[in-house]
Amino acid sequence: MSENLPLFWLIAGIILVFLEFALPSFVVIFFGTSAILVGVLGYLGILNSLESQLIVFAVLSIAQLAILRKWLQSVFKGDEADLVDDELKGQRVVVVESFTNGHGRVQFRGAGWGAESSDALSEGEEGFIVSQSGMKLRVSKNKPDSNSV
Repeated sequence: MSENLPLFWLIAGIILVFLEFALPSFVVIFFGTSAILVGVLGYLGILNSLESQLIVFAVLSIAQLAILRKWLQSVFKGDEADLVDDELKGQRVVVVESFTNGHGRVQFRGAGWGAESSDALSEGEEGFIVSQSGMKLRVSKNKPDSNSV
């Protein structure tokens, strides 16, 4: 069993690193990189017991979270800034998930967006962007006037 521990750590680490892409929180990646490092140290014979591997994994994970998380978030996420409403206003979108209770999904410039609308929009229909807030678009069946908000 102990000869398989480094392989376990490497596989678990790789899975956790890839899981970060599905759950971009800048948390899971630190557990993944810690597990990979513990696996490498195990293969090199530096960490032989499960106890030592668990301790090093915990210390590395906590240290990375404490030291690197905030810095990496600022590097990769940057400042969250909305696109200028004037650039988006009136742009055409395609509904990819019908609106229920004012919420649905649209496709804009090849990407899926969460969207809100007071209009009843069904899958496949076209709509127009009225505004944007964070990662949500406000859309309408009718193209907004360039002078309206």
